[in-house]
Formats: sequence, C-alpha cells, structure tokens
Amino acid sequence: MTTTHPITPPAGTIADTWQPENYRIVCGPRRGIPGRDDFTVTTTAAQLGDGSIDDGSTIEPPHISLDHPDRGLTAAQARALAALLLDAATAIEGWALQAEVILGDVPPF
Repeated sequence: MTTTHPITPPAGTIADTWQPENYRIVCGPRRGIPGRDDFTVTTTAAQLGDGSIDDGSTIEPPHISLDHPDRGLTAAQARALAALLLDAATAIEGWALQAEVILGDVPPF
C-alpha cells in the first residue's frame, strides 16, 4: 500500500521522495541565461517532515548551484546571471518564510 505524506512542497518546486530520516529535497526551476543554454542556475533545499525548510542545522541549508562550462560570459550575460542569482536567492528565502508562515512560527504581515 502506498501512503501519501501530508506535507506539500513549497510553491514552484518539485519534490524528491521522502527519505527514511524524514526529509526530502525540493528543487526550484532551472534558470538559464539568454544565449547560453549551457549555463544554468538551480535551487535546492531540504524540506523536513514538519514542512519546514532546513536552515542547515539538520541536513543542509538551501543552496544555489551553478552549472556552467569553463568559458566566460559577456557583460550582458554576466548581468543576466546576476539577476538570476538574485531571483534564486529570493526564491529560497521565500521557501523558508512560506514554511514558517504555514507552521505558524511567524506572525502574518
């Protein structure tokens, strides 16, 4: 019999399977730089069984990863990368905040 875990992943993420230690990895969308499909930015975090996003004290903190070749960027591509990194940082901070609001640890705005 298959059971469903009652915790939903953060909005806009794809969740991996639950691990025996009661966590799973969630991944945000892969973001690319215009004109450079070989250079991407990805976001990941560990979601704990209570729905919270790990701050690094249990499994690992949220991460932003770069997948890129060994060649440089033009100035315009570097600016696009900077914008992608800012968007990715905002996304992973939002996952943690969303989980805190859902869990009731942060008062509503």
